[in-house]
Order: sequence, then C-alpha cells, then structure tokens
Amino acid sequence: MRSFGSLTALLALSTSLCVLTSAAYAQAGAPPAQPMAATAPANAQPAPAAGAPAGWPANPAMSSQPAAAPAAAPQPGMAPQPAMAAQPMKAPEKIESMGGGAIPSLPLDVMQTSTGITYITGGIGDEELAELKSKEKDFNVQILFSAPHGEFVSDIALHIMPAGVTDPAKAILSADGIGPYLYVTLKPGSYVLDAAPMGAAAKTMKFNVPAKGTVKPHLVFNE
Repeated sequence: MRSFGSLTALLALSTSLCVLTSAAYAQAGAPPAQPMAATAPANAQPAPAAGAPAGWPANPAMSSQPAAAPAAAPQPGMAPQPAMAAQPMKAPEKIESMGGGAIPSLPLDVMQTSTGITYITGGIGDEELAELKSKEKDFNVQILFSAPHGEFVSDIALHIMPAGVTDPAKAILSADGIGPYLYVTLKPGSYVLDAAPMGAAAKTMKFNVPAKGTVKPHLVFNE
C-alpha cells in the first residue's frame, strides 16, 4: 500500500510540474516544446509503393537527363555558312566515229614477208585513205576489193602466187585481215590472186605487173 501511495504522489507531482511548465511558457509567449520527429538515416531506402510485392524496391525518382547543348550562336560579324549545293553531273563526252570529228586512226604499218615482199593495207576512213595516197608511189601493185555496188570489202584472207602455181604453200605473199586496199611491191611478171572475205567463197584473179609503172587490179566479190 505504501508503494501504491508513493506512485500516486509521484504522478500528482509530475502533473503539477507539467501544469506549472505550461503556465510558464504561456506567460513567456513561447510555444510548448514539440516532440522531435524521427530523422531517417541518409542511406534509408524509400518505402515501397502500395500494392508492390514484398521484397521489391520502391521506384526511384527518374533522374533528370542532361539537356542538349544549344546550337552555337554565330560569331558577331560572321555570316552563317550556306549548305553546299549538289554539283551537277558532267555529261559523258561524245566521241564521233564518222566524218570530220572521227577518232584519228593509227598509222598504217608497212609489212615485210620473209621473202622480202613489202606491203601495206587499209583504207577505212579518210585518214587511212590519205595515208595510203601519200605512200602509193612506193608500191607498184595497188589492189582494191569491193562488192558489186562499190562497197568496200575488208577482212580478207589471200594468197598471191606466180602464174602457174596453184599450191598456196608456194605463195609469195599470204596474209589475212586485208582490205579494202592492198599496196604491194612485186617484180614484173604474171601473178594469180586468190582471195576470200571472212565467211564467203574465194575468188581468183590474174594480173600482170609491168616493168615500169603501176598496176591497179580491182577484185569484185559476188553478193
């Protein structure tokens, strides 16, 4: 009973102290002391959102993304650079193959056989005709190959043999890729020309080479 009475007396004393303290604060104009809220530690994790499964961490706040750097302002006094315009494509150069603008032909070569016979062939285009014209004095036999209506014929395989010889192996001149002109130097005498355009039948012609001057045989192939 003594203990209970002591406890009661202590409670009454505590109440009295509280009343006195409140009265003192009221007289001084200061608010009564408020209980301090608990401070969360710095490394405390935020509470999970309501309804989130147990053990799941709370959604962290979205980190702010760095803003894109603004375009650099032009320097005072400097004009802005214009965008580069597309350059037009250069049209391919047109190459003429006929007439005065034709591509110059390669020089015609003077050929020589193992038996000492010299010859030159060509005549396609103005340049080759002019070159043959300039060299015609060096050859005493000047043969032209053509079709019935006068069209030039080239790419001919031929043999020139002395008269009376029929074996091409005994020809004094055997060549291909000939035409439309063939200029050759031969000794005076009689000869047989056996010629055939590519893919066509051969044709034979006889001609004589004089001791002086020039002979101009003209061999016409059938169509």
